[in-house]
Amino acid sequence: MHRLLTGLNLEQSQAASLTEGYVRVLAGAGTGKTKTLTVRYAYLVGALGISPSAALCVTFTNKAANEMKKRIRALLGDNVRPQVSTFHGFCCEFLHEEAAALGIATNFSLWSVQDVRDALKPLYKELRINGRELPLQDAWDYIDARKSLISLAYVDEFLAPDSKTLSELENIEQGIKGRLFYRYLQQQRMASSLDFDDLIAFTLYLLRTNDEIRERWQKRLQYLMVDEFQDIDALQYELCECLSSRYGNLFSVGDPDQTIYSFRGADVKLFTGFNARHPQAKCFVFTKNYRSQKGILEAAYALISHNRDTGRLPLEAQRKDIKMQDMVKIFNLPDSDDDEELGDLLKIMQEHARTDALSKPEFTEVDEG
Repeated sequence: MHRLLTGLNLEQSQAASLTEGYVRVLAGAGTGKTKTLTVRYAYLVGALGISPSAALCVTFTNKAANEMKKRIRALLGDNVRPQVSTFHGFCCEFLHEEAAALGIATNFSLWSVQDVRDALKPLYKELRINGRELPLQDAWDYIDARKSLISLAYVDEFLAPDSKTLSELENIEQGIKGRLFYRYLQQQRMASSLDFDDLIAFTLYLLRTNDEIRERWQKRLQYLMVDEFQDIDALQYELCECLSSRYGNLFSVGDPDQTIYSFRGADVKLFTGFNARHPQAKCFVFTKNYRSQKGILEAAYALISHNRDTGRLPLEAQRKDIKMQDMVKIFNLPDSDDDEELGDLLKIMQEHARTDALSKPEFTEVDEG
């Protein structure tokens, strides 16, 4: 066994070292998926000699990406530059490199949520929109929905050579939301700006329509690893399939019970149906939990086992060093009434702690498997 794999349990080690082909890992909460992903990336680079630029690991938050980079450098040294990012972070880098093919400025700016709000507010005045009848959030939800359509039709409209195209499309629209949508695109175009929806849409559009660019990136990325696969949407899924199609090395990690982005278009079936699309995929299930005590896992399973979907397995507690009172004492009760619900919750936990086991072991840190 390679030294990089020595800290993993059997299932984690097998998943981390199976580098070729399609792999699906169902990893329950606290079962060490982050550690497995980290070691797998380090194993590719440190044991197999794969260039860090040829392996991409995608996760959902900058915090998670930075933590993984930190762990990989701890294993391989500070000189290694692991390619770990969010979907939006990867697409931003991609577009800065390939912007010329789209005919947009390579130094395009990226609008934040506040920038989007600031751009929409004057459009309300121009179009005489009543903010009570159409709140800003509702307007953005509509824009977001149109930009998330699998057809990506708006990208062609945005990139039209004639700048009058968007104005003409606005005039054709009957509803006020549609008119606002095209007025917003005009604002973006004039400002040479993209928002977060555009990053994935424009990247996928280029990969769909430009054979040279698609083949170049497929050759560049030999290995693709995706964390929180249960929370990807249709466009993100197509992006993963496209980038990994040349070598067929797609490593997906997820847990249907931890789906949180369905309201944004995430489809858990893209994870649960992974093997139907890739019958040759190897599957692993992580059930050893290194985070919680047995009672918590049993209580959680008793609740979630009533869900209509089937196939889940109970998690096995590996942690023996912590009791309820140890968990409670790391919290501080709120000083004000700002978080009354949290205060009530902590009081309940403290009450349970008083009736917990007689022994009170010291709290010690345990890594996730």
